[in-house]
Amino acid sequence: MKGIAINIKNAESMKCRLCGSKNTRLLFSKQTFLEYDNKVWDIYECCDCSLKFIKNDQPFDYEKFYNFRYKDRVIDDNYIYQNSKYWKHEAKILSRVLPQKSIRIMDIGCNAGNFLYQSPKTWIKFGVELSDLAIIGRKHGLAILQQNIEDIEISNNFFDIITMYALIEHLVNIEKVFDKIHSILKPNGVLAVMTADSNSLKAKLKGQNWHMYSPPEHQFFFTAKSLDNFLAKYDFQLSYRYYNSGGMADYFKNKWLTKIIGIIQSRVMDRSFIKKIPIFDHMYSYYKLLKE
Repeated sequence: MKGIAINIKNAESMKCRLCGSKNTRLLFSKQTFLEYDNKVWDIYECCDCSLKFIKNDQPFDYEKFYNFRYKDRVIDDNYIYQNSKYWKHEAKILSRVLPQKSIRIMDIGCNAGNFLYQSPKTWIKFGVELSDLAIIGRKHGLAILQQNIEDIEISNNFFDIITMYALIEHLVNIEKVFDKIHSILKPNGVLAVMTADSNSLKAKLKGQNWHMYSPPEHQFFFTAKSLDNFLAKYDFQLSYRYYNSGGMADYFKNKWLTKIIGIIQSRVMDRSFIKKIPIFDHMYSYYKLLKE
């Protein structure tokens, strides 16, 4: 079910949650995702850094919400990792951004460890996953911790690569998380972030019905500019960025037209210069950590 969108004008402004600017505006308000309760969340835009974010000023039990969100999920003892061109492609990009043989990597929000399992066997792999999906990864020999990354004791400058796929938009304590990442990633190490771009053509066409506007599950709605600006505070510099559809060509009711569009975007749009243009909303960004 979609959240209820409410248009509000002339509402009081508030500070941007990441850059601190007071130059913000209220875009609209939405009910809690999945109509879990009757709370309404204001969604603002920072006119300086372009970040969109929810006003997170009301008590909310996130653990209880996520238990409700995934109440039907079953941990399969016979889970088998599917061969994935997607994850192999990700590993190739990371190897290109950081061309060295010895890699120690951590995937934060790693789900069942799909990416780690299919990444090069020579890599030393660690994962962080709060849900019980971590159990699946551990049964397959992966080192997956079920703790908040900011609470885990890890030596400074320990990892060569840290990845975050579809995670950053969820983070309530985002500054604490990136303080930790800055300390445990090596100088010139790589941070890979996948999140949705709220300035993409798809997001603009969907408007308030864009699937990412699902508070409070999603706290932040980044643009390329706002993501770069935020990570620059932690000494990260962009090395490479591209966009793709995420395999979600569900724009048309006609299943055959949807299938044709899916083929076009997978064979043409996802593999050409067009992937540098924010047509689709999946934004992949790769940063180098410039610290001594």
